[in-house]
Amino acid sequence: MKLLKQYLIPCCIILLTLFLLFIMRTIPTTKLWTGYTVLYVQKDVEYRDVINTLSGKGIQDIIYLENQNVPIAASRESPEVALSLSGAEKSQYLKKRSLYFFDKAQNYKIYYIQDKYEKEVSEVIQTLREQNILCGANAHSSYPFLSILICIVFAVLLTFNSQNKLLTGLSMVFPVLLTMSVPFYPVMSCSCLFMYGIFFSLKVWNREGAFNCLIKSRVLPGFAAGALLLVLLTSFKGFILFILVIASVLSVSYLAINIKNLMDSKYRVHFVNIRTASVMPLVGKKSTFCMLLCLASLICILLFASFSSIIHPSSKYSGTKGIMLPSASGSGSLPDTQDYVEWYWETRTYPYISVNQKRNIKPENGNTIEFTEFVNKDGLIVPEHHSVTFGPDFKKECETSAQNLSYPAIEKMLYSQGKSLHGGYVASSSQTINFLTIILLCIAVCIPVVFYYLTTKKTAKRQRLK
Repeated sequence: MKLLKQYLIPCCIILLTLFLLFIMRTIPTTKLWTGYTVLYVQKDVEYRDVINTLSGKGIQDIIYLENQNVPIAASRESPEVALSLSGAEKSQYLKKRSLYFFDKAQNYKIYYIQDKYEKEVSEVIQTLREQNILCGANAHSSYPFLSILICIVFAVLLTFNSQNKLLTGLSMVFPVLLTMSVPFYPVMSCSCLFMYGIFFSLKVWNREGAFNCLIKSRVLPGFAAGALLLVLLTSFKGFILFILVIASVLSVSYLAINIKNLMDSKYRVHFVNIRTASVMPLVGKKSTFCMLLCLASLICILLFASFSSIIHPSSKYSGTKGIMLPSASGSGSLPDTQDYVEWYWETRTYPYISVNQKRNIKPENGNTIEFTEFVNKDGLIVPEHHSVTFGPDFKKECETSAQNLSYPAIEKMLYSQGKSLHGGYVASSSQTINFLTIILLCIAVCIPVVFYYLTTKKTAKRQRLK
């Protein structure tokens, strides 16, 4: 029971946090598909009306459910196509492929349009909304890499200036991962505030009365409460993840204390800190420097957000929030090009395999199927021997076949994404920079200044009493 409490439970909290930070990550209205815009329209709208509206704006080569065929260069009368349409295939690729044309909740139909029609898509959305049709598209804004980089640099500098660099560095990992999981500007500001609070709290770590000192100083509770409030006003999911991040940071500290006590138990002499936490000065040169770093980081995030609102004052693609859309950078739950290759192998070879022979829908390199076809040559029916071998050449044939299809096939888009394709649903949430967002960021900038002033004033009062 003691082992469970001291080590297993904190480790489980840390692993759960890491898992949820990955699973619940948000892609903030960045491109879901390279070279394509995702248009989603409520599914009860007749697809012909949507296509007519798109075509009326000059948009061509639209990829949508109703214009998809069996993705193989063969006639409908061929045994390959006939068996595929019969549903005899084990892989069910054609059925799974249809998931690309709906959101995860099956409330919207999806149309894939080339990026060169970006302006026309905006006009189509406006036209559809005038008809009271729910629709939207993934916004074309950039991922906030610079703001995340600022958080990482701030965490590194705090670690470098900390007295306990290893523990500080491990604690900083979780707020930084939060900014990557929920990369919205207010969440980044809150992470910076929390990292600043961690730096302050570790100044008295492992000293007698540390917890009471931190509570009375109101530095860590104040930063945590302020950050929590700002996150809650920004995103409820971010709020839940932030609580888990706090729990993980506390778990790291708890594990560090237990490990230190375990190491000390091996020695007869134990070294302890002479000064208690209550007499340790929380404000010093390093604290001032780190406060300025925190302030600079928050100001930079505020400026990036303000600049972003100028460049993208209001997203012309904004639509229903929280929709789960298919993306090339998802969880891998949707079929990809490898699934297409396996389906292609099954489709090519199934008509020529004995019904008593076990079919392998997961072919391996070197698998070969030989068969005979009868063709008409000079008025004579003669046998013609063929063989199909699974390997690099066959995979290349699959890609070539997909690219040569006579209609806008979803397989063409999948291959255009390259080897990084992991088809799956992602939460494409809009990061609209509005007045409330700017106010929250301004409040975040004020928090370290106010708390630093209060802490400095309290320290000066304590020194006068001495």
